Amino acid sequence: MSTIENEILTFDEVISTQELAMKYIRERKKTHGLVLTATKQTGGQGRLERSWSSPIGGLWMTTIYQCKTPLAQFEGFSVRLGLEMIKDFENSIPLKFQIKWPNDLIVNKKKVGGILINTRIKEDILTELIIGIGININNQTETLPPEVASIATSMSENMLDKISISSVQHIVLTAQNRLFQNVERNELEDIADIWTKKSLSYQKTIRVVTREETLTGVEQGITENGSLILKTNSNELKTVSIGDIELLRIK
Repeated sequence: MSTIENEILTFDEVISTQELAMKYIRERKKTHGLVLTATKQTGGQGRLERSWSSPIGGLWMTTIYQCKTPLAQFEGFSVRLGLEMIKDFENSIPLKFQIKWPNDLIVNKKKVGGILINTRIKEDILTELIIGIGININNQTETLPPEVASIATSMSENMLDKISISSVQHIVLTAQNRLFQNVERNELEDIADIWTKKSLSYQKTIRVVTREETLTGVEQGITENGSLILKTNSNELKTVSIGDIELLRIK
């Protein structure tokens, strides 16, 4: 498979790079490998329809991939991408990273970044994969809204030094491109063991909130497609594919 060529377009300010990407797709512009970045977003998007604060100093980026690949091959992609990214980060940046399921990037038990995946599908075939990345790099989390500042951090705050945003962007793109190509070739490694080493909540008590229910139990790892395995308080094993988790303190 040929190398992916990433055309990078940078904007001073946009509402959302994810929203802009959907506009490019609707207008049928050449988009495979296209990267849209912004110095600042005024309406950044997070998972589960949350807003994402995106001030100057972070990496706010969306990449568009076009393909004709069975959707089933992309199960668990966002979980895999989080693990790929932190593996590459730890090879280049002197910080230790963890993942909060499904794909929040964690440093020192606080959120430093996140991943938002949108897709376009036709008859069980994935035609577009739209990957949104938000990472706090040099921005000061004390300037974020209070409800975010208490749970967030940035790379520079943990290194006590500024980091090149372009170098972080290069690491992210390298990880994305590699994983996308591996998925298209259906050449995927088992990530269950890697997850147990990098999960923030492995073997810890958590609350899991889905659209249908709220569960409490102990995380047991993930399935091969990235679903969370939970041992509930009633000793049942349940798998969760979409939801949010909260780490609970046991008194």
